[in-house]
Amino acid sequence: MRRKPKIINKNNRVSVLYCTEKGEQLSARETDALSRDLVPGLFPVEITPRGKKTILTFDVTGYIALPSYLKSGLRKQHFAALLADVFYLLKDFQERFFSVSAVLLDHDFVFIDPATKKARFIFIPVQLFTGGTSIREFYMGFVKNTVFSQHENLDYKDELEKILKRGINVSLFDLEEYIISITDNLL
Repeated sequence: MRRKPKIINKNNRVSVLYCTEKGEQLSARETDALSRDLVPGLFPVEITPRGKKTILTFDVTGYIALPSYLKSGLRKQHFAALLADVFYLLKDFQERFFSVSAVLLDHDFVFIDPATKKARFIFIPVQLFTGGTSIREFYMGFVKNTVFSQHENLDYKDELEKILKRGINVSLFDLEEYIISITDNLL
């Protein structure tokens, strides 16, 4: 089993650290793009060689961890906006040939910009890296961990859960159609 990254809070700076294991190699294209902050929605990486290992550092200072944001009492419009943001970021990563399996989809490692309410992810630029969380588990975490505002009809939450539980794999088409329908209903 692969080691999880660590969240370090030191000197008023919050960082996520990942130490490569013996034999893991960095992917040059992704490392270059991340170190130059060229991919919207992904945190830039700082790379520190340490013997045969490499320390990857992602500065998340000033961001809110996704679980804290989800527990803040979201209204439908904020839930829909976040879901759309996450969906289209993950789609954009794939279009840029950044493997979604190398994105940390663990809710503890997804962060929200408090000013824009936009999500940012951590991508581990290690060849053949897999984060271990499936797309289904990741999106189900939204359903299970969100505290919704009182007095709202939560049919949209139940509908999302049905889409996620349907079939062997999550239908990204159905998920996108769902996101379009709940965001259109808010306009």
